[in-house]
Amino acid sequence: NSPPPSRNAIKICTHKNCRKQGSKSLVEIFKDLIPPNDESFVTVYTGGCLTKCGNGPNISVSTPTSDVEYGSVTDSTTASAILEIALDIDTPPQLLAAVWDMEAAVKESRLDNRLAIISSVIERLASSEDFSSSHALASALATRAEIRLSASSSNANGAAEDCRRACRAFPHQRALRLLARAEEMAGNYSAALEATQKWDTSTPSDELKLKSEIERLKNIIG
Repeated sequence: NSPPPSRNAIKICTHKNCRKQGSKSLVEIFKDLIPPNDESFVTVYTGGCLTKCGNGPNISVSTPTSDVEYGSVTDSTTASAILEIALDIDTPPQLLAAVWDMEAAVKESRLDNRLAIISSVIERLASSEDFSSSHALASALATRAEIRLSASSSNANGAAEDCRRACRAFPHQRALRLLARAEEMAGNYSAALEATQKWDTSTPSDELKLKSEIERLKNIIG
């Protein structure tokens, strides 16, 4: 990956060992925990192996004066503590509670319970002047869209609207991917293509997948 644009950065290892231990979800967790006013202060990005395999997921926090690595970063509580210790970023209680609830929702076996928890998070964040444009709100909306698409009676139009709201709140890659899926399920192939063309291509595998999806949708549209 190219060097991060801000002076402070959190690099998350997405090498195969850390990826198996859940490092891909850490990108979203860290971004969710950073208050909107501090978003320009730190860049969260993915990178290669940090050579601490077996102790992951591993991350590195870089500032103008230090470069510190942390291992076994598995949840939002640990991530929040790292933000405070390494970067002096305090996650507001309301934002931390929202992220905790999102983690709890993922563990819920019943879809209706999961949907209720996420909808409560969305309502709280959307009604807050401080967090209505937060990454956490965008993540919650994307998660609700995912739930709506996975339900036995899938709600593609509702999922698409959640994804559009997520992208208005904060540029959100998972929401864009879900938006493409929802639009295709609703038969809106041109809209699905438009969403797909906005996908991030930070890795070679992402770029290959993007090209494949664009070609597939173009063939459907004709």
